[in-house]
Amino acid sequence: MIAAIAAYFVIVDFPASKSNTFLTEDERAFVQARLIEDRGAEDEHVKINAAVVLRTAMDWKIWSFSMMYFAGARYDAQTLLVGAGTLTQSTAASTLSPSSSQSSSVKV
Repeated sequence: MIAAIAAYFVIVDFPASKSNTFLTEDERAFVQARLIEDRGAEDEHVKINAAVVLRTAMDWKIWSFSMMYFAGARYDAQTLLVGAGTLTQSTAASTLSPSSSQSSSVKV
């Protein structure tokens, strides 16, 4: 709760906001241009169709962040299961990579 109250006062609004005082005018224009490049102009509303879905599915940022998320979730799940005693260390080591099941020297 304390963090939420502090965040209300610490987190700044968008660059165009009056409360945003730490950016210079050049920095503010740069950030606004990057936002428009990334998500489009605010008055530009795109209807969802097959082309928009395909373009979104082909965006490298979506795939890279998805891979990072699932790699972290896989590691976290293995760590929790080994810690709880429901998964042995040798079984966890064999799930890390195909080559790790051939080597008995892998430690988890």
